[in-house]
Amino acid sequence: MNNVISAVIVAGLFYLAGQYVVSSPNREQQALEADREITVAGESTISTRPDIAKITVGTQTEPRSTAQAALEDLTTKFDQVVDALEKVGIEEKDIRTTNFSLNPQYDFTPDGRQTLRGYTASENVIVTVRDLEKIGDVISQTTAAGANQVGGVSFEIDEDSDIKAQAEEEAIQDAREKAERLADALGTSLGSVKRYQASSGGGYPVPLYDTLQAEGRGGDAALKVPVGENETTVNVSVTFELR
Repeated sequence: MNNVISAVIVAGLFYLAGQYVVSSPNREQQALEADREITVAGESTISTRPDIAKITVGTQTEPRSTAQAALEDLTTKFDQVVDALEKVGIEEKDIRTTNFSLNPQYDFTPDGRQTLRGYTASENVIVTVRDLEKIGDVISQTTAAGANQVGGVSFEIDEDSDIKAQAEEEAIQDAREKAERLADALGTSLGSVKRYQASSGGGYPVPLYDTLQAEGRGGDAALKVPVGENETTVNVSVTFELR
């Protein structure tokens, strides 16, 4: 019986050894192929003048005795802000509400008790300005009409897909040129692309804080807002086969 078991064990070991011999060339080939790869990074940045601006404009009321009174006050003031936007030439589709709130306000006594002081209401909209020459007018006219919150101005490109595509093509070309130089230095040549990744980024909003009325810039005062240029950057990582 023991001889039978020993024979089975030996046969099994020979089988496993045979399987290892068969599979070893495959593993060695895979390792060789993995060694014959090169990964390079490419980058491209395109500077473009923005064609739209987005401005956050809002109104917050003083505390009113009731929630209804606060809402009525907000409605009156915000209607005036919207009217001012329309007079400057902003279309309704380019005015989008981003925040609306109604909150109680409390006063605290020295002994820690709280008493209701009233209610405040606020509303904020993002205004898309398609004529960049009107940015100053939008800000000055809305603050003159009662807007007391200006959160920021961001400049964007309305349709940036073509710019991103161009930047990606240039980043790929940058990566390929680097890979070709390295392959030439190594005495090899580039084969097919094995892996590819891309990421893109753009500019950041330029803040413009709520100091317009305090500085007397409301009404007809001309407010200059430099536009500058936006940078669209695309980074790629490309892995090439080496021949």
